[in-house]
Amino acid sequence: MDSIFTDQRLGRIAARASTLPERLEGDFIPDQVVQHNEHINHRVKAWAKAIGKGDIEQVERRLALGGLTLKTVRSYLGRVSLKEGGEFPPWVTLLPEIVERAARYPLDYLLDGTPSSEPFIDAEKPQPFEDILIPLVKY
Repeated sequence: MDSIFTDQRLGRIAARASTLPERLEGDFIPDQVVQHNEHINHRVKAWAKAIGKGDIEQVERRLALGGLTLKTVRSYLGRVSLKEGGEFPPWVTLLPEIVERAARYPLDYLLDGTPSSEPFIDAEKPQPFEDILIPLVKY
């Protein structure tokens, strides 16, 4: 079975799901053509709300603890792409394995309502998405 995860697709996934520290490590480059200022401003405001009750100065102080400024990270809060020859974050290499394993996992219990026989599943107390996440847990 051919993988649907080409390097190009994995690069796009990595760019969209990467954390700020991953973006700043050097393998990602900000999109210089289109800076999504509204999206960036929304992220900064969300940070300010989470960190300091809406105070942007609190965000700046927190970034300064890591030797950063809002000005230096701002472009990395918008769209980025994996630079040519850049390395994927470690989690990206696990994604195809997990998805392919999940595709092979027997899903009969989803179709016929039979509870999973996995020892960590409590049929009396079902949890949201537990059947879908079994392959990840078993990985």
